[in-house]
Amino acid sequence: MKGRSSSIAILVLTVLSLWINVHVCVSIVGEAVKNSEYCASRISSHFSFLSPADFRFSQQDTNPPTIMANITVEPKKPDSEENVTVTVSVIDNESGVKEASLYYSTNQSEGWSQLLMIKEDSTYKAIIPKQPYRAIVSYYIEALDNSNNKAKSEISTYRVTIYVPEVWVYLIGFALVALLVLLVIGWIGVKAQELVKKEENEKKRKEQAEKLYREVQEAQKRKQLELEERRRLERIELEKRRRFSKLDNLSPREFEELVGELFKRMGFQVELGPYVKDFGADIIARKGENTYLVQVKKYANQPVGAQIVQQALGSTYKHSANRVILITTSYFTLEAKEQARKAPIELWEREDLRKMIEQYMPELVR
Repeated sequence: MKGRSSSIAILVLTVLSLWINVHVCVSIVGEAVKNSEYCASRISSHFSFLSPADFRFSQQDTNPPTIMANITVEPKKPDSEENVTVTVSVIDNESGVKEASLYYSTNQSEGWSQLLMIKEDSTYKAIIPKQPYRAIVSYYIEALDNSNNKAKSEISTYRVTIYVPEVWVYLIGFALVALLVLLVIGWIGVKAQELVKKEENEKKRKEQAEKLYREVQEAQKRKQLELEERRRLERIELEKRRRFSKLDNLSPREFEELVGELFKRMGFQVELGPYVKDFGADIIARKGENTYLVQVKKYANQPVGAQIVQQALGSTYKHSANRVILITTSYFTLEAKEQARKAPIELWEREDLRKMIEQYMPELVR
């Protein structure tokens, strides 16, 4: 009886000690992770059949682990010959991270492939194998803590680009550089041609301007010379007229003799005398088989009319003349000119006579 009572006393003391230890562990629940080993050792010291691990997480963890947003993908634009390394940070300050997995799918296929991520320091890594060109790869991270709480990241995607061998990269780069050089050379050539053309146009413009300037100068010079020549001729003409006007001082007989001398110099045989006047003619001029009856009218300002023309024409029959030449120091009326236009008669006005004298008797007007 006595031995049984002592066993009961020991059991009571043991339960009391256990209650005290549990109370201590509950009072420091805020530091459960740090003191879990301590609690487990205290309990296991009294219950040798329990291990410390059975009491380490006696406080329930309900918060999932935290997947940090800084998920990195290398390379960022993979080609069809490159694997993709995904790196992420996962933390859990309560029960700790148990594992992290990477799930990926290509071209929105129904199934997801799982890759267990490898822990390196405070990060987790997984490698997605290379995928074909233009494949769209979707992936997300799933983390599990020691309390079996799960966390899942948002789904991200990347597109697989075409694989270009390194030699092709160099060749393409060289080709681009060569093309750029050719373009620069071509651009320089075009600019050089434009510059040459511009210089040629400028040279032509200067030559045209100089040519136009010379032409203007020559035209002005010619105009000046023409003006001077015209003035000179006008002076000569005025002088000739002034000298010709001296003929107005001649008597009618002297004037007839002057006209007779003019016809002689023109190659005619001239017959001049008082008897000729009796038959209505002043001079008979012959050349070859032709006979010309010349009648002279020395007037100052009085015009010669149609009646004189008729009288001269009437004299042709008396002397068997082929043609009549009527000469005056004045001028003829319009009626006289109209009548002479249809008859074998020539009318010499003052200006006509002056020109003939200048040609055959120039000494009289010099």
